[in-house]
Amino acid sequence: MTGIHHPGLVKYERRRIMRTEGYKTGLKILVVVVVIGIIIKIISAVAVDITATRLANIQKMEERKAATSQRTTYKEKDEKSDSAKTMVVTTANADSAQAQPATSMESAPVVKEPTKTLLSKLEPLCHGEYIVIGTKNKDISKDCLGNIYRSDSIFYPTSDWYHPGLSNTPNEVEYLIAYKYATISGTVYLPWYSREEDEPLYESKFEIYNAETDELLYSAPDIRKGAYDPVKFEVDISNTRIMKICLSGVWYRGDCTGANPIIAVADLTLTSKS
Repeated sequence: MTGIHHPGLVKYERRRIMRTEGYKTGLKILVVVVVIGIIIKIISAVAVDITATRLANIQKMEERKAATSQRTTYKEKDEKSDSAKTMVVTTANADSAQAQPATSMESAPVVKEPTKTLLSKLEPLCHGEYIVIGTKNKDISKDCLGNIYRSDSIFYPTSDWYHPGLSNTPNEVEYLIAYKYATISGTVYLPWYSREEDEPLYESKFEIYNAETDELLYSAPDIRKGAYDPVKFEVDISNTRIMKICLSGVWYRGDCTGANPIIAVADLTLTSKS
């Protein structure tokens, strides 16, 4: 019949409805629990992260403090060290000042080392035809004792007068040195080729002049048979603008072999002023 329910069915239906509602309520509770758990995990993670960040910041602050403290310590040590060095330097300066007499505050001028120049490397102002500069003849670049000199530094006389005997025709060469040099030095010697020349009447001549004042600055001794030792010299030319060199002394064998010098000068060297 319509509208009439069996008591058993009604109970069953009520139980079913209650179970369904219970399931739903349980599910809701479960969902809430899960959500709450997730929220708790998120909060915990955030809290842990915040805590870790704070700890890291605290650690960094502690490291900075330690570094600052260490730098301060090093700075204090450096200041103490500098102070000690300053005291040592000051003491040393005081001792030096006591040990040495007072001098000018200006620094000492730098001393320029003098330079040396071969005279043969300069261009002559005028060059006489009977004076030769440089030789390839080994009997001229070697003295009567066998000493060998630099061939391009040698000055020696010559002549075109083919006559037995010795020519004293003066030979001159001049150089513009313009007060640049302090001294001229060199070696006067008897060439090897003339070691057997035995005519004692003839003279050799080597002289240096101030060409403008005609002042004789140097005159070498006669180099001939018996004068075997080379003669080294050094002459002051600091007040000379134009220097003149006079060189003479040749002899002939009489067999038309030409003129042979009985004198030569090697290593003519100019030394500059300091």
